[in-house]
Amino acid sequence: MDPTQPSPKSRWADLYSRVVSAVVLAGVGFTMIVMGVGTTEILVGIGCGIMGWEWRRISGSGRRNIFADATAVACAALPALFTYLFSLSAGIGLALGGTVIVGLLADSKTLFYKRTLPGLLAIAIAGVFFVWLRQDFEHGLKIALWLPLTVIAADVGAYFAGKSLGGPKLAPKLSPNKTISGAVGGQIAAVIVGVSIALIADAGSLPVIAAMAWITAIVSQGGDLTESWAKRLYGVKDTSSLIPGHGGLLDRFDGLIAASLFMGLVTFIAGSTIFAW
Repeated sequence: MDPTQPSPKSRWADLYSRVVSAVVLAGVGFTMIVMGVGTTEILVGIGCGIMGWEWRRISGSGRRNIFADATAVACAALPALFTYLFSLSAGIGLALGGTVIVGLLADSKTLFYKRTLPGLLAIAIAGVFFVWLRQDFEHGLKIALWLPLTVIAADVGAYFAGKSLGGPKLAPKLSPNKTISGAVGGQIAAVIVGVSIALIADAGSLPVIAAMAWITAIVSQGGDLTESWAKRLYGVKDTSSLIPGHGGLLDRFDGLIAASLFMGLVTFIAGSTIFAW
């Protein structure tokens, strides 16, 4: 065996964490089906709050204390709940206003607005958009399932394609383990899953769904790379140790955050979800 190549065992060492990520995301989707509207919003709010706490702590904009952590949690979590209770504009307004207020209370305002603010806003508005998409009367459940399952497919497909095929690195300075073959494999898997869901739901134009699944996969991979870049910049391996041995919630949901921001913006501009195009 070539000593420069990883052993088969080490090559698949993080398979378990990938399975955990897929199970968690699929579990959220299953809960949406069983419990319906209301449960989704609570889960999204809790998840965003946890990720807001993780981001504030790794971005290093102030001392680690209960007050600072609580304000970050509220800033990330409450906009999703306001969207559910009131409207999209209320959720986005709270996200924008909340981050400004939290910044005024930060130990270092410069570091907060430069480092912490972008991440908190991304998390909060992603939650707002996901809740808003779920509330669509005709296609809300479909898009709320389609989006995370497409992201799962992109992640799992990239993992298996990259580990099996190897080849040139995608962005070695940002994430040395990701390969071009993995990125392409993930995009193909996302298109297959996205189109399959549309066929099962009997909704949407298949060419449109295929194109949007492909773009969503690229966006989710970009979110993953962005988080990897941020962790390297801030000198941390994981966003937290919330999931023992596998990092934090933000490590598992970075791709979905980017995909939710993208899909929410596209839907807002188009005036309807992709299943109505």
